Formats: sequence, structure tokens, C-alpha cells
Amino acid sequence: MVRSGRPNLVCRYCCRRAISIESITSCPLRPPVLTVSDAGANRRRQSLFQALRSQAMQILRQLPIALFLALAACGGPEPSACDGDGVSASGAWLRAAGEGQPMSAAYVELCNGADAPDKLVAAHFDGANAAEIHITSMDEDGMASMAPAEGGLALAPHEKTALAPGGAHIMLIGLSAPIAAGEEAAITLEFENAEPMTVMFKAMSPAEAAAHQGH
Repeated sequence: MVRSGRPNLVCRYCCRRAISIESITSCPLRPPVLTVSDAGANRRRQSLFQALRSQAMQILRQLPIALFLALAACGGPEPSACDGDGVSASGAWLRAAGEGQPMSAAYVELCNGADAPDKLVAAHFDGANAAEIHITSMDEDGMASMAPAEGGLALAPHEKTALAPGGAHIMLIGLSAPIAAGEEAAITLEFENAEPMTVMFKAMSPAEAAAHQGH
């Protein structure tokens, strides 16, 4: 027991022994005494927490309604960009070729709407000695090279495949006559599964081709 002129207390934070009033304030396990400003800060934090909790509960209560409205607005899944029968073509164009230019290149976007994969296996153009499907590739030194697409160009089901500058294209070799800008050339495309189709390709000047590629 601590003997002093003042009454003794029992420390309930650590040793639980009788100590004086002066000693209890120095107990290392004694919780800190909150000041008026600390108490005010705690009240503000509790008020903010309660406000955030209330907002969160309101959002959770409204979520099922918003989800229902979103599903109702959809009315089912959107159709694929390539739904349909067989293969379709869009955006067909070719590079204009002047007098003395023996070659040109043709580009088109193909959409395979079937459930099974297909291939573009051949192309035919009456105004050239040959029409070949080429693939452009880059080597380790960054040099581009072209080569025929062995076995054809794969067309995945329900997906679009672009024949575009810097990639796959139809090479028209041995032109029998110039192709002026604005003219149209009929090129027949043959597929592994889909029926052949004849597509009209619009000839573009170098300036038009550059602007078209930038879109």
C-alpha cells in the first residue's frame, strides 16, 4: 500500500495495486484523456461516417431498380457486327494506276456472318494478268515484305477481317490498261465455303487514298 496523506486508488489499467492519485496519471497503459477539441473531432468523424453509411445504403437500395431498368432497355443482346449468311464485303477500293504502271493493290473489309470459319482463297480481275492475295510482314530490321497468303486468308466466324494498307491486300499484277481515279473495277472473290461474289472497287488517287487511310 502506498501511504500518503491522500486516499489511495486501485490502478485498473495495469497492476491493479493501490496507488496514489499522482501515480495513476503516469500509468503507461492508461488511455489518453480526450480534450474538448478531440471530442469535437470524434463527433465530426462519427457524423461523417453516419452520412456516408446512409448514402451507401441508399445506393444499394436503388441498385436493383437501376439494373432492372438497364436490362429492360436492352431488350436482349445486340446483334453481332457480322451476323448473317455467308461473307459480305464493304469499303472496297483500289489504288489508281496511270499509264505505264503495271500493278495496283485492292483493299476491302470482309465480314464472315457464318457460324463456321471461312477463307478468302482467290481473286479474279479481267483487267490484269493475275490477282493474288498478299500478306505484308515486317522482319527484325523493320523492313516490309510481301508474300502470297499460303492457303488463303482466314476469316473467323462472326468477325470482320480488313484487307488494308500495311496488311493483307489483293495485288493486281500486269494491268492491261490504266485505272483512273473515280473508275470502278469489278473483282471476283472466291471463298472456301461461301459463294463467290463480285465486288466493285472504287479507284482512288494517291491523295484520296492517303485521306481514306486517315479515317
